[in-house]
Amino acid sequence: MGQATDSPAITFGLVSIPCKTYLAAKSETIGCNMLTQTKHRVKQKLVDAETGEEVERSNLLRGYEYIKGKKGAYGESIIVTDDDLDSLTKKNEDNVKVIDILEFIDHDALPALQIEKTYYLGPGDTGKKSYVLLANVLRKKNVIALATWYTRGRDHLVAIKHFNGGMIMHQLYYSDELRPFEEGDLDIEISEKEEKMAGMLVDQLYNKDYNLNNYRNVYAEKFNNMIDKKIAAAKSPPKEDDEEPETQANDDLSTTNVVDLVAILKESLKGNSA
Repeated sequence: MGQATDSPAITFGLVSIPCKTYLAAKSETIGCNMLTQTKHRVKQKLVDAETGEEVERSNLLRGYEYIKGKKGAYGESIIVTDDDLDSLTKKNEDNVKVIDILEFIDHDALPALQIEKTYYLGPGDTGKKSYVLLANVLRKKNVIALATWYTRGRDHLVAIKHFNGGMIMHQLYYSDELRPFEEGDLDIEISEKEEKMAGMLVDQLYNKDYNLNNYRNVYAEKFNNMIDKKIAAAKSPPKEDDEEPETQANDDLSTTNVVDLVAILKESLKGNSA
């Protein structure tokens, strides 16, 4: 599972369960560096906004602007130290950060929209029996534990679920962080024929035995192939390109101004049955 990101303890009632958190997933990002026209790397400097002098990162302080400046001017700030933030963290008697269970809810009651990030929740170096006990109770009761977890300068709302004999923890958005779904008037009349053909298309693409491992990051593969070709070209003499330029196919269905849903659905059904 990689390196643990934190080692808190789950608490509910008088029970304390040591555990470790591991990131359950990571995005495969493609990184490019910013270069000058002469292919030199660039770097950012931290400068004093008043004097213009460069500031070392080790000399930086954390500040909260409690009086906002006017017309681009800077206001009044107070200094917030690491000790200030650490004092806000809930810890147990062993000075270990805690994941404090607040209540239990039905397993299906958590909206997917609320989930921000997911962690594997592994057992700590001690207390493995209490860890397994909680995981088993969550599974048999088919419930989720809602809890608070203070880490990285924030008090997070989290949901703990059973998973493969152990547990996972979803870091959640608070309700006031969710944006409302506002798409105007969706009271649009749909014909029975359109709905029937759309249902037929769904039936054609439906796969009850789906496997997400069948899907891969095609863009990343194309990017890496492009980079390999550029590296090879940079190492070899330039050659004339004999390939014909690609032409974009004309798609009458996508360019028409008047959308005929039935016609589009018919073409989609033909394409999927071919």
